[in-house]
Amino acid sequence: MFNAVLSLVAFLGGWVINYMHSEVTSLKDDLKRLPDTYARKDDVKDKFDMIQSTLTRIETKLDNKKDKSDV
Repeated sequence: MFNAVLSLVAFLGGWVINYMHSEVTSLKDDLKRLPDTYARKDDVKDKFDMIQSTLTRIETKLDNKKDKSDV
């Protein structure tokens, strides 16, 4: 009986380890397919600052615009 339980535990343990190994291998393959270049934080910040300044400029122009119906 002890040998049967030990065999079952060993079988299930081996199955779990094999499953985890295949999942790790799959994740490594997925990581290899990712692009190698990433946007740097300061590059993204510069772009967002540019967009924010443009939107602020547009908002200021709209606030200063006189409505033709008020004239």
